[in-house]
Amino acid sequence: MANPIKSTIIGSYPKPEYIVGDITGHKTVLIGKILSDLEKKVGPEKYQTLINCAVNQAIDDQNDSGINIVTDGEQRREHYVTYVLRKLKGFDFEDMCKKEVKKFISGKFQTAYTVLAPIVVSRVEHNGPFLVSDFEYASKRTNREVKVTIPGPSTVVDHVKNMFYKSDKELAFGYSKAIRKEVSALKRAGCKIIQFDDPGLLRNLTRSEEWGISALDTCFAGIDVTIVVHVCRSYPNKKYEKKNVAYKSDLGYYPHLLNLLQKSSIDQISIEAKQGNLDPSILKNLGSKTVILGCIDVGNERVETVNEIIDQAKAALRYIKPEQLVLGPDCGLLELSRESSKTKLTNLARASEILNSQIS
Repeated sequence: MANPIKSTIIGSYPKPEYIVGDITGHKTVLIGKILSDLEKKVGPEKYQTLINCAVNQAIDDQNDSGINIVTDGEQRREHYVTYVLRKLKGFDFEDMCKKEVKKFISGKFQTAYTVLAPIVVSRVEHNGPFLVSDFEYASKRTNREVKVTIPGPSTVVDHVKNMFYKSDKELAFGYSKAIRKEVSALKRAGCKIIQFDDPGLLRNLTRSEEWGISALDTCFAGIDVTIVVHVCRSYPNKKYEKKNVAYKSDLGYYPHLLNLLQKSSIDQISIEAKQGNLDPSILKNLGSKTVILGCIDVGNERVETVNEIIDQAKAALRYIKPEQLVLGPDCGLLELSRESSKTKLTNLARASEILNSQIS
């Protein structure tokens, strides 16, 4: 097989300064208000022009880096969950409320952080295609494979206040059935890779086993495209790290989750492996699936060398075949600088090229 090991971005790419200004702090939390304020300041037409420029820059950087699979850098998105939910029926974004996101940390089910959550007030329904235009715009900017990202059902449940459905399970499947229509629309538009960002699966393995993975499969049932599930442990949070507060899902839950996902219809599993130095032997639990191996620390500006990435990949190849390996970052690159992100992706692409040359 020619060049079996590919390289990819996960989803997000740093937003340019002309969009977010000289932002400091936890960008994942702050960007929503910044984008809203910017649109009010410059007006919808100028705002759309600026966002398109940001998308162009993100894709151009990925093209230049040499990675095989690109996204639009999620430049249009204020948040990886709410951007999608705003396009569906059933969510109230006017009267939002605080909600604790809980996960198993160090063996205890506890609050990891608090989000401002939209309220589920009626049945979740598809309201017409909305990611297709994002995909088509990105596809015109590159000749590489374009991946579209969508939040997974367990993660959606964690980020909303359910005031309509009888249970979280019922809400999850309601969302899955609605979003399946968007997946179908993306396929008709020519999208061949769709990624579900579902770190919620790793937060609560009991929930994942009971209904989380089944709800995920419902999102794309009967639709023949390459399906990825991204299950990182958490976006980096410097504030918590400085206070030595544990906030990430436990590394030790990956083997169990990989076993559970073997029963799923998904094709690829994206895991956080760089930060925390994940033991590559857990890949024995991968079965026939492909792994997107996190080789880039998305919470550190330091650029991983090509040799470091190659060494990590070779350690993984002791347990899986080359065609089961894709090189990627641990998570989205939103929290990093543009310079660091582009160089990290360049080294990632170069590492995959060298590995493929050695294999052939």
